[in-house]
Amino acid sequence: MNSIIWMFLAGFIATVLISLTDFNKKIRNFIFLFVPFFVFWKALNWPSFENVFNYKIQNINLIDFGQNLSLAISNNPDSISKIFLLLVTFLWIFSSFYALSYVKKNSLKKSTRFLSLFTLAVSSAVGLSISANLLTFFVFYELLTIATWPLVSHKETKKAIGAGRRYLIYTLSGACLMILGIIIIWKYSGNLDFQQSRGMLENIPNNLKNMTIALLLTGSAVKAAIVPLHSWLPRAMVAPTPVSALLHAVAVVKAGVFAMLIMIQNVIGIELMFNSGADSYIFVFSGATILYASFRACGEDSLKKRLAYSTVAHLSYIVYAGMLSVTAAVVHFVAHALMKIVLFMVAGMIQTETGKKRISEMDDIGKTLPKTFTLFTLAALGLIGLPPAIGFLSKFFLLSSAPNQPNFLSSWIFVFSGLLSGVYFFPVIVKGWFGNSNAEQRNENLGMLIPMMLITLSACIATFFGDGF
Repeated sequence: MNSIIWMFLAGFIATVLISLTDFNKKIRNFIFLFVPFFVFWKALNWPSFENVFNYKIQNINLIDFGQNLSLAISNNPDSISKIFLLLVTFLWIFSSFYALSYVKKNSLKKSTRFLSLFTLAVSSAVGLSISANLLTFFVFYELLTIATWPLVSHKETKKAIGAGRRYLIYTLSGACLMILGIIIIWKYSGNLDFQQSRGMLENIPNNLKNMTIALLLTGSAVKAAIVPLHSWLPRAMVAPTPVSALLHAVAVVKAGVFAMLIMIQNVIGIELMFNSGADSYIFVFSGATILYASFRACGEDSLKKRLAYSTVAHLSYIVYAGMLSVTAAVVHFVAHALMKIVLFMVAGMIQTETGKKRISEMDDIGKTLPKTFTLFTLAALGLIGLPPAIGFLSKFFLLSSAPNQPNFLSSWIFVFSGLLSGVYFFPVIVKGWFGNSNAEQRNENLGMLIPMMLITLSACIATFFGDGF
């Protein structure tokens, strides 16, 4: 069987097997930990990765409906998709070890359901990255929604169920808009393949073309958490911490930003974006999101909510940069994923070991959990744009792309938002290291600590490979 088929099917098969092995936790846990290694190994040894920027698509049909309509995966997706695939499969390994340790340490109820849905969510993101056409892309995009909705509501409290309901309403509303845009494209062009994506909108009448662009971008903007379609994301922080890490760094919002980049760069095309005037809306809404979310983060006392609003801002960094420089957008896409997953994992470790959730409670947390908070400090400095983590490099790329725009706000929005990142991260760092308390050092769970350390190390090493972009 083709290597890509095994890579594609492995996660979905594992989801079923995890669900069926609740009677034997050792077998269940082995499957949960083995499949990320298998999928990453397949992705890493995929022949098409010999040159990540070599664009030669070969599609594999899963189901052919006729009339140029099929569910198909690509044997050689474009560069943005390849990077997304490698990032998802790489982080899947560490997030799985962390999630399993978190489940054991916190005695999480209904753990088998949690682990199977976790696997299904990441597998959906893998499917998304290798989709060969818009229909397949949409199917995996919404399968991701279905998989993560019960994860958000996992605790089954009133607050958790409400957050899950809001998440579902927002994301399904976005899906309705996206599928309308896809139907219009198919009706007038008969083509949904990414291989011929440059001509998807050419045959659409002018009076429908702008509406189609709006449907595709607005539908994608929900998962990308662009204001005013963002409020589901901070509320979803009621979920267990591994879910928060999954939402912010591995799957859901990264899938939303990935969808925005695919729509802008491949389906619509930069030239049509500017000719239609859609670029102005992207700049205005993503720019407003960056500033609004950065200010909101400054005022949040809940650590997870502060991180959530930081995510909202940084997602729009990527969308904004996607109109200026694909390289800048992709580098920050990778950088944010690596650093934000560490920050959420640290939040989970702090809550697990100390029970503390609010920043105001975290005096001297660096003395209580020194290794954990060192990792938080490095990742936070990276998101501010300081070395040694890859965020230093990605901010450089962002800033180098911005001056190409004559508008003052376009040129300096990354600088100003970077200063705001310092405003909401530095107080946490200072309070954690120099607060006034009689803190005593505690043992740090190795199953949760080691994945964080390895990801942070990867984020620092990645800084030295800037010439690869």
